[in-house]
Amino acid sequence: DISPDGRRIVFAARNPRGKSRLWIASFDRRFPPRQIPSSTSDDHPVFGPGGDIFFRGAEGRSNFVFRVKENGTERQKVLPDPIMEFFSVSPDGKWLVIIAPDPDKKHPVSVLAYAVDGGKSVRICEGYCVGRWDRAGKFFYVAFSEIGNNAVPDRTLILPVPPGRDLPALLPSGSHSPEAVRRFPGVKVVDAAISPGPSASVYVFTRKFVHRNLYRIPVR
Repeated sequence: DISPDGRRIVFAARNPRGKSRLWIASFDRRFPPRQIPSSTSDDHPVFGPGGDIFFRGAEGRSNFVFRVKENGTERQKVLPDPIMEFFSVSPDGKWLVIIAPDPDKKHPVSVLAYAVDGGKSVRICEGYCVGRWDRAGKFFYVAFSEIGNNAVPDRTLILPVPPGRDLPALLPSGSHSPEAVRRFPGVKVVDAAISPGPSASVYVFTRKFVHRNLYRIPVR
């Protein structure tokens, strides 16, 4: 993840023993890349407010969301419940987007906006999607697949967030499917799984290309 001021990057990298560690580096080379003191397996780091870094960390056989200062101090568990994946944190640090087990047998997992203060969580989608805020908190991005709940995301809804709120008034969950939400005013649809940029018209995405050729090998 890139810091709000655009000067630093935080990332996870595996050491020679295969354990994931958190690192932070400076784009302008003010300091060399340095490891953030952490536990045996930390990944998915995201910059939060107040100099915090949020990430997924292992505790026993379960994963949880933790936060830590950039120098590795004040590490603490943010949510008491175990998670499967961690995606993002709201600009004010009050909400996290995670994947967690769902007691609904029809949909064993759900993507949730989880209130850090222990309030009621909000279901973003059933199955698999990715939810993120832009830096200003004015838009919420939901990357999903129109093929099925568990397919790799290939579409993104850019949803406006009303002033004074952290989440859009409508989300592609419950009675509102992605197909229904995309027809509401102010919603933008991008035919790619994207990550937020500085505005709703600027974003980042990847393109994958496959190159194949024919080879001949001797058979003896």
